[in-house]
Amino acid sequence: MMRNKQYLINLSIFFAGAFPSIIDAKENQLSWGFSNEYSHNNNKNLSTQRAYISSTYFKPNFAYSRTSEISSFQIGVFGNIERHSDTSYNRENGSGNVRYSQAFENGTLNFSYSFSEQSTREISFEETGVFTNEPVITESLAASGTFYYSERSAISVNVSFKERDYQSTRFSDYTYLNSGLSWSYALSEHLSAKLNIFYTEYVSDFVLIDDRLAPPIVFQTENFSDSIAAQIGITGRLGEKINYSVLTGGTYTEQEQFSKSFLLNSAASSISDSSLSSDNNSNLTSSNIEYAGELSRVSFSISLNQQPTGNGLLIESTSASLSFAYRISGYEEFSASLAANRQEQSNKEIDGRFDLDREFAFLSLSYSKRLSENWKFTSLIRYREQRYKIRPDDIAKGIRGSLSLQFSPRSLRWK
Repeated sequence: MMRNKQYLINLSIFFAGAFPSIIDAKENQLSWGFSNEYSHNNNKNLSTQRAYISSTYFKPNFAYSRTSEISSFQIGVFGNIERHSDTSYNRENGSGNVRYSQAFENGTLNFSYSFSEQSTREISFEETGVFTNEPVITESLAASGTFYYSERSAISVNVSFKERDYQSTRFSDYTYLNSGLSWSYALSEHLSAKLNIFYTEYVSDFVLIDDRLAPPIVFQTENFSDSIAAQIGITGRLGEKINYSVLTGGTYTEQEQFSKSFLLNSAASSISDSSLSSDNNSNLTSSNIEYAGELSRVSFSISLNQQPTGNGLLIESTSASLSFAYRISGYEEFSASLAANRQEQSNKEIDGRFDLDREFAFLSLSYSKRLSENWKFTSLIRYREQRYKIRPDDIAKGIRGSLSLQFSPRSLRWK
C-alpha cells in the first residue's frame, strides 16, 4: 500500500504544479472562511449503552481557483478542530483536494486528487457499524472523460483509486479500484438509453499482534475481490422540472482470502496458513427521480450495489433515500432527509466468522438563514438508529442537535 500512496502523492504534485501553467487564465479567485458549530449528542457512539457528549467544532477553509473559457484549476484546504466534553475525543485534522478540468470541441476531461485525515466516528459507522475515536487517512485519485462522437451518442470513461488507512487495529486497511465505461444514446429530446460496464478491485489487509504470549504471535488476513458489472436503462426528463433515471443489471465477483499466523520478527516461522476462494452473483440497480421547482426540490432514490468496508470484505448494500428542500425566502431554507440502508455480507463462505448484517436509518431536519452577505446560520437535528441481524431486538438510537455559524467573506478576484 505504501507504493500506491507514493504514486498518489507524485500525481497530486503533478496536478498542483503542472496544470496551472497550461491554463490560459482569464480569472484568478482566492476565497476563505470558517464555520463554528456547537452540538449535543445523547448517544455519541450509537451504542445500546448511551454516552452523552457536547462538542464544539471550528472549521477554517481556504480555496484558490484559476479559470479560462475552456479549463479550470482548483485547490482547497480544510481544517477541523474538535473540542468535546469528553476530552478523549478532542482532535485536530484536515483535508485537501486538487481538481482540473479541460473542455474540448467534442468532449471534456477531469482529474482530481483528495486527501483527508478524519475521525473514524463517521467513516467507520458507514463502513463497519462501529464508532471509534482513532483517525483514518484516505487518499483518492480520479480521472474521467466524456466524448461526443455524434449528435446523439456519447461515451464516458472513468477511473478512480482510493486507499483507506485505519489508524486502528480494529479495522482492515484497504485499496479500492473502480473503472467504468458508459455509452448513452439520445432516443429523443427528453429520453436517452444508457449502458454501463464496470470493473472493480478490492484489496484489504488486517494485521493483529497478540502480545499476551512470548514471543508475540502475528495474525494476518488478506482479502482480494474482483468484480465485473453491467447495467442498462434509461434517463430522461418529464417537462421542465422532473428528471429521472432507471438502471438495472448485475455483478459477478470472485473473492479470495489468505490467512496466516507467525511469530513476531520471524515471518518464516509460520504457525498456520490457509486460503479460501469463492464467487457469487448480485444485483446492481439504481433509480432516481427529482423534482426541481422555483421554491422547492424533492428527490427519491433507491440502489442495490456492492461497497468496500473496513471490515475486510465487500457488502451488499440496499439503500433508499428521500430528500426535500423548500426556499422560504431569498435568505431562508428548510430541508429534510430520510434514508434507510441494509447491509449484508456478500459472501459468508469467505468470512463467516461474524454475522455483520445490519440495518440503519437516518432522519434529519435543517433550517438555514443568511444573516448578511458574509454570515449564515444553520440549525440541525438528526435522529439515527441501528440494529444487527443477530440481535434484532437490540436497537441503538441517537439524537444529535447542532447550531452553526458560517463566515464567508467576498472572494478576491484578479486577472
